[in-house]
Amino acid sequence: MVRPEYANVCFWYIPSLRKLPVSPELWRKLHNVAPVVKEGVTKKCSRMFGYQTHRDKANFFRMVVISPQVSREDMDFVLDQIHSLGKDL
Repeated sequence: MVRPEYANVCFWYIPSLRKLPVSPELWRKLHNVAPVVKEGVTKKCSRMFGYQTHRDKANFFRMVVISPQVSREDMDFVLDQIHSLGKDL
Protein backbone atom coordinates (compact mmCIF):
# COMPACT_ATOMS: atom_id res chain seq x y z
CA MET A 1 0.00 0.00 0.00
CA VAL A 2 1.27 3.45 -0.91
CA ARG A 3 0.54 6.21 1.54
CA PRO A 4 -0.60 9.45 -0.07
CA GLU A 5 1.60 12.48 0.26
CA TYR A 6 0.21 15.98 0.44
CA ALA A 7 0.89 19.38 1.83
CA ASN A 8 -1.25 22.28 2.90
CA VAL A 9 0.52 25.40 1.73
CA CYS A 10 -0.75 28.54 3.45
CA PHE A 11 0.61 31.99 2.69
CA TRP A 12 -0.18 35.67 2.36
CA TYR A 13 0.59 37.57 -0.78
CA ILE A 14 1.66 41.04 0.27
CA PRO A 15 1.87 43.23 -2.83
CA SER A 16 2.48 46.96 -2.43
CA LEU A 17 1.49 46.65 1.23
CA ARG A 18 5.08 45.83 2.18
CA LYS A 19 5.70 49.53 2.60
CA LEU A 20 3.02 49.92 5.28
CA PRO A 21 3.88 49.55 8.96
CA VAL A 22 2.25 46.67 10.80
CA SER A 23 -1.07 48.11 11.89
CA PRO A 24 -4.80 47.38 11.83
CA GLU A 25 -4.94 49.20 8.47
CA LEU A 26 -2.37 46.82 6.99
CA TRP A 27 -4.33 43.77 8.17
CA ARG A 28 -7.59 45.25 6.83
CA LYS A 29 -6.05 45.86 3.40
CA LEU A 30 -4.34 42.46 3.39
CA HIS A 31 -7.68 40.81 4.20
CA ASN A 32 -9.00 41.97 0.79
CA VAL A 33 -6.09 40.75 -1.34
CA ALA A 34 -6.87 37.01 -1.47
CA PRO A 35 -10.54 37.36 -2.53
CA VAL A 36 -9.64 39.76 -5.35
CA VAL A 37 -6.79 37.60 -6.65
CA LYS A 38 -8.83 34.39 -6.37
CA GLU A 39 -11.65 35.93 -8.40
CA GLY A 40 -9.20 36.92 -11.14
CA VAL A 41 -7.58 33.49 -11.27
CA THR A 42 -10.98 31.77 -11.31
CA LYS A 43 -12.17 33.97 -14.19
CA LYS A 44 -9.06 33.06 -16.16
CA CYS A 45 -9.81 29.39 -15.39
CA SER A 46 -6.14 28.78 -14.83
CA ARG A 47 -6.13 27.26 -11.33
CA MET A 48 -8.31 26.54 -8.34
CA PHE A 49 -7.21 27.41 -4.84
CA GLY A 50 -8.88 28.83 -1.81
CA TYR A 51 -8.41 31.37 0.87
CA GLN A 52 -9.55 31.61 4.45
CA THR A 53 -8.96 33.31 7.75
CA HIS A 54 -7.59 31.85 10.93
CA ARG A 55 -8.76 33.34 14.20
CA ASP A 56 -8.20 37.09 13.93
CA LYS A 57 -5.75 36.93 11.02
CA ALA A 58 -6.42 38.30 7.53
CA ASN A 59 -7.43 36.06 4.63
CA PHE A 60 -4.56 33.95 3.37
CA PHE A 61 -4.18 31.62 0.41
CA ARG A 62 -4.52 27.92 1.11
CA MET A 63 -3.43 25.36 -1.44
CA VAL A 64 -3.54 21.62 -0.98
CA VAL A 65 -0.93 19.88 -3.10
CA ILE A 66 -1.73 16.18 -3.37
CA SER A 67 0.02 14.99 -6.51
CA PRO A 68 3.63 13.93 -6.67
CA GLN A 69 3.52 15.10 -10.29
CA VAL A 70 3.27 18.75 -9.26
CA SER A 71 6.54 20.34 -10.26
CA ARG A 72 8.41 23.43 -9.21
CA GLU A 73 7.38 24.96 -12.55
CA ASP A 74 3.71 24.31 -11.68
CA MET A 75 4.10 26.11 -8.36
CA ASP A 76 6.01 28.96 -10.01
CA PHE A 77 3.13 29.31 -12.48
CA VAL A 78 0.62 29.66 -9.63
CA LEU A 79 2.77 32.26 -7.86
CA ASP A 80 3.25 34.16 -11.12
CA GLN A 81 -0.53 34.21 -11.63
CA ILE A 82 -1.07 35.53 -8.11
CA HIS A 83 1.58 38.20 -8.61
CA SER A 84 0.22 39.21 -12.03
CA LEU A 85 -3.28 39.71 -10.63
CA GLY A 86 -2.33 41.20 -7.28
CA LYS A 87 0.77 43.33 -7.78
CA ASP A 88 -1.18 46.59 -7.99
CA LEU A 89 -3.40 46.00 -4.95
